[in-house]
Amino acid sequence: TGRIESRIIITTIGSLGDLHPKIAIALELRQRGHDIVFATHKGYQAKIEALGFEFHALRPDGTDDPLEIARKTNPKTGSEYVVRNWLLPNLRATYTDLMSAAQDADFMIAGEIVYAAPLVAEKLKIRWASSALSPFSIFSAYDPSVIALFPLLAKLRGLGVTFNRGVIQFVKALTRSWAEPIRQLRQELGLPQRRDNPLIDDKFSPYLVLAIFSSVLANPQTD
Repeated sequence: TGRIESRIIITTIGSLGDLHPKIAIALELRQRGHDIVFATHKGYQAKIEALGFEFHALRPDGTDDPLEIARKTNPKTGSEYVVRNWLLPNLRATYTDLMSAAQDADFMIAGEIVYAAPLVAEKLKIRWASSALSPFSIFSAYDPSVIALFPLLAKLRGLGVTFNRGVIQFVKALTRSWAEPIRQLRQELGLPQRRDNPLIDDKFSPYLVLAIFSSVLANPQTD
């Protein structure tokens, strides 16, 4: 057909709810003639290889511990726990694993909490796509989601775009200190520092952002 095959690495961290949408994308990309590689939790190796995809283990590993799962899924504190106690303490290990898996890749598709993905893409000078599995992840000031830590703010969304932008800036300021491990690793890798919040701003690819959720949940907004 004259098409040029690309080697595309797909990387994701989290539950089957994170993995299955990436598998759907991978199946379609393979149908179009591309070579697909997965980098994700070791516990998903059998599932990935059974579908005929190349697999690379990506730390941190998942867990079956009920107490740990409860901490990670707590509606109010789960997000902070996942970021500060699980993902960022393992950032260097994630970077090492993903860098090894992505050496020959032409393109990368990354789950939004694979915080090493932008660093790997920047270091290897390859284009990449970020992804969002819910409208909350996109932080629209025109159609803001409810923030679990501050549910009362949802009642004030009618104050308009300026107020909603202020809320987003507040969240960025609140979580800015969490991202210190990312800044430290950037410095070690010789990558330029950024003024924004790496946890929020840098998770969006400048090339492509995939909104992997139904329009029933949210429609495209001007921001």
